[in-house]
Amino acid sequence: MILDEKKIISATIGAVRTVKEGNGIGFRRFSEKQEIAFDGKKIYFGSDFEHYFYNNSLCSAGICLDFITDAKSVVIKAGGEPKNDKLPKISCDILADGRRVKTQSGETVTVSFRNKKERRISVYLSVGGKDCISEVELADADIFRPYYKQGTDILFFGDSIFQGIGTRHASCTMPTIVGRRLNARIMNQGNNGYVYDANTLDKICEPKLIVLGYGCNDRDRKSENDFYNDALAFAKKVRELWKDVPAVGVLPVYCGADAEPDYIKWYRKCDDLLRKAYEETNIAVINGQELIPHDIAYFNPDYHPNDK
Repeated sequence: MILDEKKIISATIGAVRTVKEGNGIGFRRFSEKQEIAFDGKKIYFGSDFEHYFYNNSLCSAGICLDFITDAKSVVIKAGGEPKNDKLPKISCDILADGRRVKTQSGETVTVSFRNKKERRISVYLSVGGKDCISEVELADADIFRPYYKQGTDILFFGDSIFQGIGTRHASCTMPTIVGRRLNARIMNQGNNGYVYDANTLDKICEPKLIVLGYGCNDRDRKSENDFYNDALAFAKKVRELWKDVPAVGVLPVYCGADAEPDYIKWYRKCDDLLRKAYEETNIAVINGQELIPHDIAYFNPDYHPNDK
């Protein structure tokens, strides 16, 4: 069974839209309006970041093909245009009934099974790459149906920690783990390195819950006043766009084992500013420091949470 474009899209969760790219389907987590906003002039960033956040917005973080099939093997072929005389590649995690059975990058990704039986297949596309699919083949399959109906349950806004930078597996980011544990359809609008900026918001879906997770980069780049005002403006815009949708703000997750005391003190001050902005807009607060042990074993050298 070869899945046509319509069937591939029907089984895809976490994409705002799809685009034609070469001989395949490209998946987008942001609207065109948002992509333009990310590519605008950035007052808190130098010229080194030109187009940086726009390129991040094209990454496939959180996008997942999720379906039921009885195929004996699943073959996914990359699409898009070859670059630098190299064939296009796709990078993904494949889970079968919730267990990771394959992590692979290449022009073709294949996973095979010993027996033909009905199972759930979840294909998580790459965190930091712009994946494009030309074909999905379900060998010897009689069954195909999307696992979810189209829609979004949880919408995540945030920086690298939500996008998933630092994780080795696309299925191990915070939003994807939350999605699996709650059996929820997620939309991951994390953008590595970015800050609270209300101009990047757009009403791209009707979620049941919104999670805010910026702050780490804000505190390194903004004055105390700007930090608070930008977070408050973002929270107010969320409330304007999604008036009746519950929202929670996650205070920044970090491990500062070798940080100076004054730096940790500034972290705590930023937490207080974020808490104030959230509470002013009726957004519940989760202490990020209570989500992960304050232990470097759970972090990469750059302080991003790792798969563990």
